[in-house]
Amino acid sequence: LITRFDEHGIREYVSPSSIGILGLEPEDLIGRSIFSGMAEDTEFLVRQATERLGSGPGHEKFLIRHVKPDGEEVWLETAMSRLPASHPAQAPRVVAITRDVSRHKRAQDELDLLANTDDLTRLANRRFFNARFEAMVTAANRSMTPLSLLMIDADRFKLFNDTYGHAAGDDCLRAIAQVVRSTVIRPGDVCARYGGEEVAVLLAATDAKAAHAIAESIRVGVEEIGLEHGRNPPSNRATISVGLATLTPGQDLVTTSQALFKRADEALYNAKAAGRNRVETAGS
Repeated sequence: LITRFDEHGIREYVSPSSIGILGLEPEDLIGRSIFSGMAEDTEFLVRQATERLGSGPGHEKFLIRHVKPDGEEVWLETAMSRLPASHPAQAPRVVAITRDVSRHKRAQDELDLLANTDDLTRLANRRFFNARFEAMVTAANRSMTPLSLLMIDADRFKLFNDTYGHAAGDDCLRAIAQVVRSTVIRPGDVCARYGGEEVAVLLAATDAKAAHAIAESIRVGVEEIGLEHGRNPPSNRATISVGLATLTPGQDLVTTSQALFKRADEALYNAKAAGRNRVETAGS
């Protein structure tokens, strides 16, 4: 799809391929702004690109999601270039070449999912968790909203493996992961296998009270599975301990991922020391 824009970002020319790529006739687009009909997040991205185009080397590329009039969702890659003026008085114009990269985007998303997923539990892996952890701490500090971290550990898991075997241990970890996944359902939150029998959960825009309720739901859910663990008294069932810490921008000194993790890990240790099968909150 080829489009030419005037100096105000208004479409002057649209090639016929707009029908297949955008689901719109050229005449429906000519005379309309590049930002017309865009979602807020998409418009922000495109505005940034057009601003860079005006002050930079004259070439920009971006990827956006577009929903056609029939509801079909496609991913579009657009390369924009400033056109050279034929004389000094001519206003700058821009030409854009857009192509549908939906198939490639889906394939890349599948590869990314495989690269970021733990094979055993199907939760996110530690590499993905670490990357998101830093980004979510930065976002929480910028927006002045709380971020809570749960560190979850299967109680006496080595004894479980020694008693029932590693295959049963794998099944136990899958069962715990399923409880976590079914409890933490918001798209912006992160559930990851942190290592061994340990699971980490990041809860965006969630204060300590709300995070404790979620942690308790996970704890109860695991206990209610009723998985036999004869070397885990007093319940003799598989249970978990949870350490909880919350970053509250502007109210405490915890402002980094390292500090938040340390507090959650200490709370987990306290939960173990207090008898296991419980949720402990840092600083409580």
